Amino acid sequence: MQRDQLKLHGFIRKCCIVVAIATSMHAHSANVSTSSDEEAFLIRRIAEFWKDGDYAIVKAQIHDFVKQHPQSGLKDYLHGILADLLLQEGHYDQALVIYKTISDPSIYDKTLLNRLQCYYELNHYESLFKEGEKYLSSNDFGDRKEEFNFIMAESYFRHALTLKNEDQKKTFLEKAQPIYENLSQSDYSDVSSFALADIYRTLKQNAKGVDLYLSLAEKHPEKKEALLFNAALLEADINKQVSIEIFDRVIALNGSKSGDAAFNRMLLQFQTQNYEDVIKQHRIVYPHVPEDQMATFHFIIGKSFYLLQNYENAITPLEKYILDQKTYSAQYKDALLLQMTCANQVDNESLFDKTLTRFKTAYPDDAELSKANFMHAMLLKKQGDFVKVEHKLKQLIDDPASFNDQESLFYEYAIATHQNAHYMVSYEALQHFLTDFPESTLKDSAWRYFLSCCLHLSKAYETEVTSYSKDLFLTDLQKVLNHKNGLSQDEVREYRLLYAKLAYELNYYNNALDSLKDYIHDYPQDQSLGEAHLITALSLSKLNADPESFCSHLETALELNPNLYHTSSIYLQLYNAYITRAQSSDEAHPLIDKAAYYLYSALQDNSQPIKVENQLWLAGYYYQQAKNYLDEHWTHSPGDKQDVSLCIDRALDLYNHVLSSDKAALKTIDGKHLYLESEALKFAELAGLRNHQNKKIAILESLIEQQNAHGNWSWQFQRQSIFELASTYERINDLETALETYEFINEFPKVTTPLTTACCLKTAKIRFELLDKKNKNEKNPEVIQVLNQLKDLQIRKNALSEPYHLEAGLEYAKIRMALTPDATKDSRYLFFLVRLKEDFTTNDDLMSNTYFAALKEDKEQELCYEAYMKFVDAEILRIQAKQLYQEHKKEEAAEYKQKAIALLTEIENNKAPSEYLHAEVAKSMKLLR
Repeated sequence: MQRDQLKLHGFIRKCCIVVAIATSMHAHSANVSTSSDEEAFLIRRIAEFWKDGDYAIVKAQIHDFVKQHPQSGLKDYLHGILADLLLQEGHYDQALVIYKTISDPSIYDKTLLNRLQCYYELNHYESLFKEGEKYLSSNDFGDRKEEFNFIMAESYFRHALTLKNEDQKKTFLEKAQPIYENLSQSDYSDVSSFALADIYRTLKQNAKGVDLYLSLAEKHPEKKEALLFNAALLEADINKQVSIEIFDRVIALNGSKSGDAAFNRMLLQFQTQNYEDVIKQHRIVYPHVPEDQMATFHFIIGKSFYLLQNYENAITPLEKYILDQKTYSAQYKDALLLQMTCANQVDNESLFDKTLTRFKTAYPDDAELSKANFMHAMLLKKQGDFVKVEHKLKQLIDDPASFNDQESLFYEYAIATHQNAHYMVSYEALQHFLTDFPESTLKDSAWRYFLSCCLHLSKAYETEVTSYSKDLFLTDLQKVLNHKNGLSQDEVREYRLLYAKLAYELNYYNNALDSLKDYIHDYPQDQSLGEAHLITALSLSKLNADPESFCSHLETALELNPNLYHTSSIYLQLYNAYITRAQSSDEAHPLIDKAAYYLYSALQDNSQPIKVENQLWLAGYYYQQAKNYLDEHWTHSPGDKQDVSLCIDRALDLYNHVLSSDKAALKTIDGKHLYLESEALKFAELAGLRNHQNKKIAILESLIEQQNAHGNWSWQFQRQSIFELASTYERINDLETALETYEFINEFPKVTTPLTTACCLKTAKIRFELLDKKNKNEKNPEVIQVLNQLKDLQIRKNALSEPYHLEAGLEYAKIRMALTPDATKDSRYLFFLVRLKEDFTTNDDLMSNTYFAALKEDKEQELCYEAYMKFVDAEILRIQAKQLYQEHKKEEAAEYKQKAIALLTEIENNKAPSEYLHAEVAKSMKLLR
C-alpha cells in the first residue's frame, strides 16, 4: 500500500517538475540567440499540451520541433522533458542516462528531484544520499522543498529497513523522523504518517498517542474499534470536536465499545454546545448510561432541551435530577433556576411556585432569589393577576438592594399599577423610569403608557380635585411628542393637533402657531387640516399679527376641498410646467422622439414626398430604438415588447421601400452611395430579428455580390457581410455552407481582428460538430487540428477580441470532455476548467501581461472577462458539487451547488455579456436545478 502511494506522489512530482521546466524553457527561449518567435510559440504549445496531460501529442510535437530546429538552443530543455517522460513511464535507467547528458547547469539542477526519484526507484540509496543530503538545510527548491524532503525521508526509511545492525537502523530512522514530521501538513502527510507510526514504535516514542492510535487503527482493522476508542479518549482533552468525530467512527463499527462511545460522545456534544445532537441521541444512549452517571444524564438532557428553548420537554428530566439530589450544589442550584425558567415559559405557575419554594429553602440568602421573585411576578403577569404582580414588585422596590435590574423593575411596576388604574402611582414610576433610563429599549413603550396616564389624569381634573393641571398636561404632551417613536403616525398627528388646541386654550398663541405651521406642512391632505388652518387664523388674530396670512388661513379653512387639486386647471399648469422644462432641458431624446413621430405621421399621410435621406434617418431611428432595447435586453425576443416590435416593423417597411425592389432583395448600390452598404447590413439584421432568414440571406448575398463585382470601390464592411451571411447559415443549421462561408473570409489579406478571431472560433466549432461520432477521438488528425486551433486562440488571447478567446478555452474544455469515456467526463472537464482558469489568471509572460493591461484600459471588456471567469468558477463548483454528491457528501455538495448558483445568478443579474455566455449559464443552471 505504501509503495503505491509513493508512486502516485512520484507521478505528481514529475508532472510538476516538467511543467516548471517547460515554463522556464518558454521564458528562457526568448533569450536564446538562435530562437525565433515560431520556436517560442511551439515551445509554449508543447508546455500547454503537457499541462493538459496529452503526453503522446507532446512526444510527437517534440520530435517535430527537433526535426525543424536541430540546432536550437533549447536542446537541453527538450532532453529534460524526454527524460521526464521516461521517468514517468518507469524507464528509470534510461532516464538517468539522458539526465546525465544535460550540459546546461541550470537545467541539470532543475532535474535534481527527478534524478533522486530514479535513484529511489532503483534502490540506489548511496547515490541518492550523496547527491541529495547537501540540500537538506537549503531553500534551493522553493515551494517544492516538500517534494525533495519526502524523497529523502523515504530513502532513509527504506534503507533503514534493509539494515540488520540496530544502531545503524536507528541512525537512519532518526534522520527520517524530523523530515517526515515537517511533512505532516503537506501533500505527503498520509505516507509520512504511515512511516512515522513504524518509526515511533521502533524508537519507543509512545507520547505520540493520538496520531499513533489513529494510524494503527487504519493499519490494523481487526483492532480498529479499541484503537479508535482510545484515540478519542486521548483527543477529548485536546479537541472535543475531533474526539466526537472519532467516537462517531467507533459507533459506526457497532462493536462492543459502541455504547460507551455513544455516552462519551454525548458528554462531549454537551460540552461543545451541540445540544441538538444531544437530544437526537439521548434515547439511544440511555441504556448505556452507568448508574452512577444517571443523575448527570438527566441534568444534561434537561439543560439541552432548555438551551434549545424546548422548555416543555426540559421539565421532566430536570425534575428527575432535582428529586435525585440529597445535597445542595452549584449544579443543583442551576437546575432549580432552569426549572423556574421553564415553568415561566410554559405558564406553569404551580411548578414555578414549588421550585421557588425549594430554592428559598436551599438558598435563602442567595442573590438569585430576587430574580426568581421577579420572574414569578412576570408569570403572574402572563396570567393577568396584576394585583399580585403589583404587590410582589412593590416588595422589590421597597428593598432596592435586592434586585439589580432596576430598569425592568420600575417598568413592570409602572405597567402593573397602570393596569390596576393607579394612574398617579404609574405616572410617578414612569417618570422615574424615563429619567433614569433614557436609552432603554423599552422607552417607546414607556412613553405610550406615560401618555395614557397623562390622558387619564387630565380627565380627572374635569370631575375631581387633583394636583395634575392643564399646564402640566401641556408640558407632558410636548415631552411625549419629542419622543414620538412609540406612536403611530395617526397618533402623532392627533396629539400634535391636541397640543396646538390646548396651547391656544391656555393662551400660548405663539406655541400654537409654531406647532400648526409644522402640522400644516406635514399633513397637507389631512381631514383635520381645515381645523388647523382655523386655529392658526384665530391665533394670528389674538396676536394681531400678519393679516394677510390670517385671511389666507381662514379662507383655506372655509374653502378647503381635496378635489381642488384634481381640476383641469392644475393639469394644465403641470402640462405647461412640463413644456417649460422640456424647452430648457439639455436632454435631446424627447425632441428626437417627437421629430420621429411627426416624420412617420407625414409618411403615413403620404401627401408629399419625403427625401430618401430622411426616410433612411427614420429607418435608422427605429432601428436604433429597437437595437438599444435589444442590446440591453438581448435575451428577449423582439416580439416580447410591443413598442420594440413596432419599431422593427416600421424600420423594415422603410428599408424595404428604399433599398428593395420587386425584382431584387437589395437594389444596386452605385459608387456614389456606398453609405448604403451599412444601411443594407442594418436591413439584413432587422430581417433576421423578424426571423426572415431567407430574406436576410438574399440581402447579404446581393450585397456581397455587388462588393465582389466592384472590388476597387471603398467598401467598408466586406468581411462583416460575409461573416453575417455565414452566421445566418449557421443559425438555420446549414453548417456545411456556414463553414464554407466562414472559410471564405480567410481569402482576404491576413489581418487579426475581433471578427477574424470569431470566424476562427466558429470554424473550429463547426468542423468538430460536422465530424461523425465515430471519428471524434483524440487520434483523429482533424480532431487534433481543431484542438490546436482552439488552443492557439486561447494562447494568442487579445483583450480587443474577447470573449472569443475565452469561448475558445471553454469549447476546448468541452471537446476534451466529449472525447473522454463517460466515467471520467466530469473529472476531465474539471481538469481543463482549472487549466483554463490558470491560463486566464496567470500573467507570467509578455503576452499575458499585454492582455491584462489592455483589459484594464477597457472597462467593458474587463467586465466581460470577469463574467466569463465567474462562469468558469461556477462550472468548477458545479462539477465539484456533483462529485461530492457522488461521494455522499451531501452537505458539502449542497454548499458548492449554492455557491455555483449564486455565481450564475450574479452573471444573469448583471446581464451576461454575450448570447453564448447567457446560453451556457442557462444550461448550467438547468443542470444544477
